Amino acid sequence: MAICLLKTKMFIPTLPISILVERSQLYSKLDTGLHKKLMLISAPAGFGKSTLVSSWIKDRQIEAAWVSLDSNDNDPHIFWQYVLAAFQSINPQFGHDAGQIIRSPQVQNPQPVLVSMLNEISQQQIEFTLVLDDYHLIESANIHESLSFFLEYIPKKIHIILLTRVDPPFSLGKLRVQGELTELRASDLQFTHNESIIFLKQVMNLKLTDKQTLALEKRTEGWVVGLKLAALSLQHHENYDTFIDAFSGSHRYVLDYLTEEVINQLSESLREFLIQTSILDSFCPALCEAVTDNKHSQRIIETFQKDNLFVIPLDLEGKWYRYHHLFIQLLRALLHRDMVGDICDLHLRAMNWFDEHGQFDLAAEHAYKSGDMQAAKAYVLKRWNDMLHQGGVTHVLKWVKRLPPQMTQEDANLALANCWARYLTGQSAAMSPFVDAAQQDFERLQKEGGLTQNELDFIHSQIFMMCSALQISQGAFKDALVNAEKAIACVPQDMGIAVGPAWNLLGAAKASVGDINGGVEAYQNGIEIAYQARNFLSAFAAVFWSTVYMIRQGRLDEAMQHAQQFLNRGEQDGLQKFPAVGLLYVAQALIALEKNQIETAYTWVEKGGGFSEALRYGRTIRARLNLAMGETDSALSIMEDVERIVLATQETYAIAEMHLEWAKIHIQLGKMDAVRQRYEAIQQLDDLQTSHPLLQGSIHWLEAVVAWQENHRLDALKMIENGKKQAIAFGLQGDLLRYCNLQTIILEEMGQKTEARESLIFAIELGRSHGFFRTWLDTGEKICGTLVRLCPLISDDDQKRIYLNEVLTLCNGVFETVDTESGLSAILTEREIDILRLICQGHSNAEIAEHLFVTVNTVKKHTSNIYGKLDVTSRTQAIAKAREIELV
Repeated sequence: MAICLLKTKMFIPTLPISILVERSQLYSKLDTGLHKKLMLISAPAGFGKSTLVSSWIKDRQIEAAWVSLDSNDNDPHIFWQYVLAAFQSINPQFGHDAGQIIRSPQVQNPQPVLVSMLNEISQQQIEFTLVLDDYHLIESANIHESLSFFLEYIPKKIHIILLTRVDPPFSLGKLRVQGELTELRASDLQFTHNESIIFLKQVMNLKLTDKQTLALEKRTEGWVVGLKLAALSLQHHENYDTFIDAFSGSHRYVLDYLTEEVINQLSESLREFLIQTSILDSFCPALCEAVTDNKHSQRIIETFQKDNLFVIPLDLEGKWYRYHHLFIQLLRALLHRDMVGDICDLHLRAMNWFDEHGQFDLAAEHAYKSGDMQAAKAYVLKRWNDMLHQGGVTHVLKWVKRLPPQMTQEDANLALANCWARYLTGQSAAMSPFVDAAQQDFERLQKEGGLTQNELDFIHSQIFMMCSALQISQGAFKDALVNAEKAIACVPQDMGIAVGPAWNLLGAAKASVGDINGGVEAYQNGIEIAYQARNFLSAFAAVFWSTVYMIRQGRLDEAMQHAQQFLNRGEQDGLQKFPAVGLLYVAQALIALEKNQIETAYTWVEKGGGFSEALRYGRTIRARLNLAMGETDSALSIMEDVERIVLATQETYAIAEMHLEWAKIHIQLGKMDAVRQRYEAIQQLDDLQTSHPLLQGSIHWLEAVVAWQENHRLDALKMIENGKKQAIAFGLQGDLLRYCNLQTIILEEMGQKTEARESLIFAIELGRSHGFFRTWLDTGEKICGTLVRLCPLISDDDQKRIYLNEVLTLCNGVFETVDTESGLSAILTEREIDILRLICQGHSNAEIAEHLFVTVNTVKKHTSNIYGKLDVTSRTQAIAKAREIELV
């Protein structure tokens, strides 16, 4: 999921040095925390937690990243994206893999992100500190659990600082016992007597006696913000003693009293400005003007900042600000006391401003805070499609969940928004009630007659699409195809943004019933329509899946041209950074890898983005590339990441596909026990959901592999024959090649060399004509021995010999346990086979020369080549070898 991160949340807050009190004793305590994993600074509001840490970072010149948290960060996707972005502020190259994972809407569990980040952190040389400010605003148990996991495994060169009003709800005991925790509490943060004197007399320029200073210190109990508010109030009082005697009690009462003292010194227009803008967590002059209709917002903000009125800058350019947390609490209390009737309108103004500036999630937040659920509903209906197309799937899910359930159930469009959000986050099983609700509301709308036919058709087509998607996830493929066809029939053709997804669902549905050609055609029908409607998510997804299907069909060159066409187009239109473009890079990597173009494939996969499908395939390809380059440990580590990612999606298709990829890697590494375990794991999955043709071909092949390894060769051959028929019926040439290779090995082991030779000849022609290379490795190292022994028979076609030579070279580079060098050179030319046959018939060199119209020396040269290729040293051995391989 791609979200728009607010850079202002990652700005380290600073205040002018002239208003700071150096707190060397506290700095020393913080210094000790640089040798530990966690610094916990826990104290109520107003004790100067943020000011202390930010000034310490500046004083000590510490390499630090900062995240100012708010209640909107309770989504793990958002929280960890901010953490990752904070790390990247230190090292922009950090977190490429983690970024791919966290942007995937289908990855609900953040652990794969954490593992990726921890692995990368362990390789970093730089030491730095991450500050999480206002952590008390995080209520998500998922985030607490994931942060605890992160802290447990984080290297010591990374230090986390939590600034919070309450202790985090995860165990700190283990960190204390390990000596990995530094703690500062309210008692540590209170101003000492000397610090109070410096602050009041030197910073605030108050001419107080020692007695008055001591009285203020006693009244505020060293509470930093209390002293500050008292000092601001005293600047407007001539009689200090009278003022100091006037307040007492708890911090809350001191706050109320002193803050009102400060605010009451302002003009009515300035007070109104402060109260109205208190609805904003952060603000800029333009936003304030939109909310307050005050055209002097820029000047007012500058005045507040100059007068130290609790305005904190959030960037170096002076564009964005926020109020001190305690100050804003009072302002909001005054808002509800004095201007409660304006609250809704103020939030809706903010909503409109954020919407105009493309910050849809912040706009939606203000729509909800307005309290006007009809306005919130209207905004969700206005922007849910736009948000989905930007990749903000989890945002849409959050929006619809916040609306009253009855409102969602009674509006077909809202129900559909719920369906799409759940579908794209891998929660297909949860779609069913919303599909039903949409259908019921559609029937009501039809009866009421309040919508145009075009509007009704749009809703109806969306319902058919969601029905189809739900049925595909359930394995009801025929029903899914019926509904996808209905969606195409009724989708309004002038709504291009909806036409593309309809064709995509039809493509998926056709493939699910084995019509792979029809699936490719359907995807391609919708690409241009979606692209023109700027539904790039739909367009690029269609290119990707049609390319994947073409690869399985062996249409590699066509698939490459198809993906490259839209890559070029996307680059021309400035869409390089659009998340779904990663799909096209990964498609190109898939093709290059199959062609054994390792460097090219690696380049493509490095460019791949973070969209969910690109993520899954891209990281699997990276694992296979590392394996191809001999980096086995790295390949296995990446596949472990893939497994965590895929299991987190809870998507049966993806889980089965992941087990199959693992099985192929284990076969290549010769780990047959692990292969069986992966096959058994697939058997535990839902049969209906794994019956998709694109899965079934590979699952049946794996079943045959397991049977072969258990010496049930006849059973394996029966499975292979059935699998070949299905692969031919569906046009899956890659599956067919895999079956033929396994068949060749088994037949040769059973001594059926003629049948093995025929199977191999068919496989070679199949692989050569389609350009398959890496598929040869899927059967494991035994394919090498089979090729070595049978390849002398493949001699009637120069192109076949060239192709087989390349396959043998590839096998020789991968399977080091088998010597394929003899086999590599054992491909006899047609002339050499003629000479060998004459040798077997008992002819001398002179007779052979006369028979073939060549010189005796030429015959001797060919004979020497034959001996070398057959690994023999005499005519007798050559004749025996020729009979052994049934060449004569």
